[in-house]
Amino acid sequence: VLVIVLGMNWSSGARMKTSEVWSKIDSATKPEDLTAVAKDYPGTDASEWVLMLAANEHFNTAMADLPNNRDVAGPNLKKALDLFEQVAREAPKDSFQARAAIIGKARCLEVRNELAKAIEQYELVAKEWPDSPEAEEATQLAQALKKPEAAAFYKELDKYSPTKVTLPPFGTENLNFPTRPGAGSSSGRIPGSM
Repeated sequence: VLVIVLGMNWSSGARMKTSEVWSKIDSATKPEDLTAVAKDYPGTDASEWVLMLAANEHFNTAMADLPNNRDVAGPNLKKALDLFEQVAREAPKDSFQARAAIIGKARCLEVRNELAKAIEQYELVAKEWPDSPEAEEATQLAQALKKPEAAAFYKELDKYSPTKVTLPPFGTENLNFPTRPGAGSSSGRIPGSM
């Protein structure tokens, strides 16, 4: 009876801990919140998932920032790469997280124009998990990156800098913008609008 009671208490404690982890994940609003949850609950089923979520958040933020602000995108790509590498090291070799982490790592390397390393990671997925759904995609991505036009594209992307827009000296008071038609009318509506 004592063994059954101890087993039930341990089981309900584990369920409560797992429930607590998922609740904290649900309330996380930033990637840093997610990595904090993983640090607070190491070794849980949720810790690898939460690191993957944080890595993907950093990657998506970097991709959104890349066209306009490479200085912001770079650190986010590095954070994503570090988290993907951590999951790839710590996840069980036969797990989905391990495969997804290596693909995430390859994506980060690709965007950073480290094409040889990205190809190596894609090929690793195809070699280590040949029967997985990710293997076919990884093979196709590796082949695409080996093409000369891919290298040319990433070379241009690496050099890209958005056009800088600046205001004239002394701010906007000396700008003579045309007035809106009908701006002086009492209705405040643009002529021809409903």
